[in-house]
Amino acid sequence: MVQKEIQNVLTISGKNVPEAKQFTTHGNMGRALWFVALAALLTSGFYFWHFDNIFYPDSVSYIAPAKNLLTSHVFNGPDGKPETFRTPGYPLIMVPFLWAHLDLKSVVVFQHLLRILIILGTTVFTFSFTKNRRLALITAVILTIDFPFLEAAHSILTEMLFTAILATVYWILWNKANQPRSSSASFLTAGMLAGMSALVRPIGLFFFLPALVFIALFVPRLKLRASLMFLAGFLCFPLAWAAHNQHTVGSFTVSTVSAFNALEYRAAGSLAAERPGDFRANFQKAQTELEDESCLEMQRTYSRLCSQVTLVEKSGYYSRLARTIILQHPLGYLKAAARGASVMMLDGGPITLSGLAGTNWPTGMRVLMIYTLPVLILALYGLVTTWRVNRTFFVLAMLVIGYFVIISAGPEAYGRFRVPFLPIYAILAATGLDSIITRFLPH
Repeated sequence: MVQKEIQNVLTISGKNVPEAKQFTTHGNMGRALWFVALAALLTSGFYFWHFDNIFYPDSVSYIAPAKNLLTSHVFNGPDGKPETFRTPGYPLIMVPFLWAHLDLKSVVVFQHLLRILIILGTTVFTFSFTKNRRLALITAVILTIDFPFLEAAHSILTEMLFTAILATVYWILWNKANQPRSSSASFLTAGMLAGMSALVRPIGLFFFLPALVFIALFVPRLKLRASLMFLAGFLCFPLAWAAHNQHTVGSFTVSTVSAFNALEYRAAGSLAAERPGDFRANFQKAQTELEDESCLEMQRTYSRLCSQVTLVEKSGYYSRLARTIILQHPLGYLKAAARGASVMMLDGGPITLSGLAGTNWPTGMRVLMIYTLPVLILALYGLVTTWRVNRTFFVLAMLVIGYFVIISAGPEAYGRFRVPFLPIYAILAATGLDSIITRFLPH
């Protein structure tokens, strides 16, 4: 009976997966999960013990609104004015810890626990649809030793919470794509979680697009109803927050950070990529030029100093100027995006390596490519394998990874930017390695 159920799971688009004879049953995975949990706990514990710094330049922009929420029940920034640059998702998570008078390291402990749960959840998820114990354990190993994943857990930044929420959305979408009947409530829940994630990191604001494509392709019945339920759930939180900003600052926007990023990174990167010489030096120079140009124009427009122009007022001008520059320099934009994407995928966490071995950033980057480059190659090979044996997961992986790579690729990108799709990326890399082991090593 068990073997029959396993074979049903492995029958994809009418084809039987040839590797089925190598797969094991659920009973053998239970004991292995204890070792996965222990390994994840030990690596988190070692990182927590070895690295004291949990603050980054952006951390204060989350801490100040959290403190204001606790003391005055308003979402204001460090300057005491309504906060539009950051969204309330992550500061709200910090409020209970601050209310209990706990050190902010308690937030980091919570994030390390999220990391452990994501590793365990991804391992169980992998085994649940492949029944391949070795593949699931390889996935766990990749997640456990990933430095950017540890860095995300150990910093007062949004990536870990964002990833935990989205990993739940991935699971719901996958689960409903493999069921002949799916309740509307499931898609509403998935949409609400995805919309909630956009208030943790605004980069998720357009995640409904790949989600709707996946639903349209793989939900067996009532695709339109499922899509509408997901979209309705997704829009709840972003629209509510945009309405809040309209009421408080007169701008119907979720966050002004996108306008800032468009000018400071995308537009500046487009200019820098088309100039001869070192990209980083050109990039910093282009940023200064754009800041000066923006300041002069806003002083003429608003008849006051740049420091007196609000973020909302700046965001409109930043967006228009960035759009003009990118359209004038499309090749430069593509070059900068390609550079950012490569750094995102190949950055293995040189900051962590520096703390452990004392290496500088360039040396650490090169050393860690010994790990990150093979993982990227294995993930690409894993994509080829999943195309042959599991089209549903192939499309889910392509949509999720493609979305985050495209929307995140810029001069500011680095390894921690791949954390939101790391669970799926790790499964692909593990699939690639397992396929190689199955093909070339004797059994």
